[in-house]
Amino acid sequence: DCMSGKHTHLVQGKKKTEKTTYRADLVQRAVHLIRDPFDNIVSRYHLEHNHMEKVAKKTEDKASTASAMLERYTIDRKGFRNFCEDENEQFAKDEESSNYIDDDMYKLIKDVPCHADFIRYIRWHNFAFTVTHNMDLPTLVLHYEDYESNFNQT
Repeated sequence: DCMSGKHTHLVQGKKKTEKTTYRADLVQRAVHLIRDPFDNIVSRYHLEHNHMEKVAKKTEDKASTASAMLERYTIDRKGFRNFCEDENEQFAKDEESSNYIDDDMYKLIKDVPCHADFIRYIRWHNFAFTVTHNMDLPTLVLHYEDYESNFNQT
């Protein structure tokens, strides 16, 4: 539910986090930022890689899972492909039985690197467009790439 979240506040000097639900009438407009899906997926890989580096440094154990992952997931094309290959393999059974992906679609995407990320990306943006439409919200759609090429117009 997009109207739920967490609210953190101080209680007797200690942080307390509670689940909360926001009123729909608080939302009056939206900004929908769209980024090239390939850039988005590569950025997610870099984020995961950076996280693995931090974990590996904390453990300082060369035999740790994070260290082993860093050896397999190098910051180059091969490491990215290894990551995507493992992601595809990890979720293959779930995807085969998914209500969101029919058999024909699965046959088309199963060999696309990191295909689950593309599906998640499409579903997220479709959902965002549906929500803003259903709530009749004025929405500013920005393309991430425009910050580089058309900065003054964004």
